[in-house]
Amino acid sequence: MNSAEVRLLSASLRNSETPEGAKAVAADLERALALDPKSAEAFRSRAEWHWQREELALAEKDFRRANELAPNEPRYTASLAQFLLLRELPESRDGHFTPELDALMARLVREAKTAAQLNLAARYMLIRSRPEAAMRLVRRALVLDSSCWRCFETLADAAATKDHWKLAVRSMRIAAHGRPSHSASRQGLAKLAEYEKRLAARAQSNEGATSDDGAGGE
Repeated sequence: MNSAEVRLLSASLRNSETPEGAKAVAADLERALALDPKSAEAFRSRAEWHWQREELALAEKDFRRANELAPNEPRYTASLAQFLLLRELPESRDGHFTPELDALMARLVREAKTAAQLNLAARYMLIRSRPEAAMRLVRRALVLDSSCWRCFETLADAAATKDHWKLAVRSMRIAAHGRPSHSASRQGLAKLAEYEKRLAARAQSNEGATSDDGAGGE
């Protein structure tokens, strides 16, 4: 571990909730970049810091610099893509985004190395109303990490858009049980309840159709 990496580790371990801790984190990040001005990881770390503080212009600048310094590393492609997606999402119309974001996500589909990176691309496909593509990507992600609860959540949501309620319920249950206990999501539980309701309605409908068929055959 070089000196810049030590500074980044120090920044990640500090309590940034206090004014003193926040100053120390900022100092560590600046020192890391002074020690290694071409460190993509240092720029990414500082970008995340700016983003946390809602300094969006500074965050974008550092995300872009990290991606420029390591264009073949999906970690930095994903970081920039996620930032741009969350920035553009409130203003997107019918799932249309900028050509730049489309290109970043396409690159991520080709080059992703982790389940989280593939899941990000899958979520993007789902937002763009391409559930089949999302399901293919998330299944690739689960090959890399079968414990990725966010991936199961994406799979559930994609299945739901196709009315595959059994798969949606099964996947959302896995996602709900896989979540860290401190991150239980009301939204996730509400989705599970909704998907279970839809599955029950489908089963009831099928039973009714069977009964009707039987009555008609008598």
